[in-house]
Amino acid sequence: MKQLLVLLFSVLHLWAYDAFISVETLKKSLDDEKLIIIDVSDSYKKSHIKGAISLDVYDLIDKEKKNNTLKSLDDLEEIFVDLGLSSDSNVVIYARTSDEDIKKASYLAFVLISHGFENVSILDGGYMSWVYEYDELVSNEDFEAEEEGDITLDPLEMQVWMDEVGEDLSKYIVLNSSSEDYTELLEIFPKAKVSFYKNKFLRDFTILTKNKLNKIYFDIYNLNKNDKILVYGSDIFEVSVEWFIVYKYMGFKSAKIYL
Repeated sequence: MKQLLVLLFSVLHLWAYDAFISVETLKKSLDDEKLIIIDVSDSYKKSHIKGAISLDVYDLIDKEKKNNTLKSLDDLEEIFVDLGLSSDSNVVIYARTSDEDIKKASYLAFVLISHGFENVSILDGGYMSWVYEYDELVSNEDFEAEEEGDITLDPLEMQVWMDEVGEDLSKYIVLNSSSEDYTELLEIFPKAKVSFYKNKFLRDFTILTKNKLNKIYFDIYNLNKNDKILVYGSDIFEVSVEWFIVYKYMGFKSAKIYL
């Protein structure tokens, strides 16, 4: 009985805290009825993880509006319900080993988390890591949700605009993920720091260890968990990668996207 409780606690801990899930852990979780695996790449029809569902993240964007504005809540709910998502789903998003794909995976993670989903992970190393370990568990068959999900979206305030920041700009630490406008940004936010998301991954797009990231965020950037952090950049997809690492992986729960 005690061993069963320990195992149950471990599973709950996994979904509550793992931002980047390993292929081994995903393999062990395939029988989880609440598991939803989403492939955001353009290569889904060629091959994908068995049971994974395809989603084009650009379908979440209102193409009639500017600045990558999301569709209405009703439209997003319809998309997520069709994917089989429910509020207690355990979502694993994966991409191929490319810069564009990791940005799409992170963007979807941001959209889900900022609309009330808590159990959202990205597959560490993406599809190629899965193929390397579990080549027999891939398919070219299209999968759809066996049944519709049941959700009511609950948007959270995780995106900030200039007029919402207020007058005391010095209290914010801005992590600038873009190479543009850093000098101007530093004039506005004295604590701004350059933080390129690519430096947080190995070549195969597996995330750096916590020890290495602790040195970056705590020793080099001199951050602490109470800081009010804004992640800035010229592209929402690029910014979402840094935000996901800071918010979900490193645990800076005040981190928001600033555009």
